[in-house]
Amino acid sequence: MSYRPKVQTWASNARARPYSQEDFDQRDLRLIGKAWAKFEEMQAAAVGNAPAWMRDSKAIVNWICESAGITVKRYLELRELQTKWPDNVPAWASGQGHDEYVSGCEPA
Repeated sequence: MSYRPKVQTWASNARARPYSQEDFDQRDLRLIGKAWAKFEEMQAAAVGNAPAWMRDSKAIVNWICESAGITVKRYLELRELQTKWPDNVPAWASGQGHDEYVSGCEPA
């Protein structure tokens, strides 16, 4: 009888590690991205003949959320999370005297 080492697969590793909130955030962001892509396809196909809801931002967000299988509250939480600055911001990013990193970015 020969020795056969146990092969670790991604699936077995995933079960050993509990999911984190970041895992769920990334999953939901992917679902939202797919829903937006689908909406943009629909919008492009309906040029000149788009239904009224495609011009209403709240209706669009409702459609995106329904398509992604998330709540509007969750969608808004993820948007806020994406624009929130971390607590520990490097000096070059905080605007404290390092204008050479952002020169040319000023509005015209």
